[in-house]
Amino acid sequence: MKTIFSSTHSTSRMSSTSNQLTRTIKRYYLSVGLMFTRNLSRGLPKFNLNPVVGFNNAAEQKEEIFKTCKGKSFVYRWINKTNGKDYLGSTSNSKSRLSSYYDLKTLSIFNMPIYKAILKYGHSNFIFEIVEFSQPEDVVQREQHYLDLFDFDYNVLEKADSLFGFKHSADTLEKMKGRQNALGFNHSLETLEKLRDAQTGKTAERSFTI
Repeated sequence: MKTIFSSTHSTSRMSSTSNQLTRTIKRYYLSVGLMFTRNLSRGLPKFNLNPVVGFNNAAEQKEEIFKTCKGKSFVYRWINKTNGKDYLGSTSNSKSRLSSYYDLKTLSIFNMPIYKAILKYGHSNFIFEIVEFSQPEDVVQREQHYLDLFDFDYNVLEKADSLFGFKHSADTLEKMKGRQNALGFNHSLETLEKLRDAQTGKTAERSFTI
């Protein structure tokens, strides 16, 4: 005996699947490099605490950095030796996060100030520090602790793991066309246009000196 599904039921299931997929893709887009609309300067002091470990040359000590961080969660800081500007971040997936900082395509496509600075000055002109190791479930909270106490030149968000203030640039969206994201889905023109349209009316991004 054949089971016949009504078109309404079928459409409902397809709609539900589509919505789930859309939410997943949105989370992906928002997790990668985006264009910032402002910098973060609140008049707080500069970071002045001793790190757990530091690497004075992120180019020459790349292998050592990956080895030290392997399988660990931690709060980290990048410091530009040329101008003293810094960036604070955290990760519970060290391999993936560190790899993004050493992948030239990633650094080139996404307009994150820290990415642009690394491209401009080179890894050899950056110090990489581990501010503290942490449990995976606590690492974002620990990052927030430092964001509440200090200003970091390349950071633009007041809240750790927050996406407020981000937007895709038209140039970034153009470069993403046809590429597969981490989920294996192609960036369709329709999807990219929707992301672009969602930004309509937002304040134009301010210039960011790196």
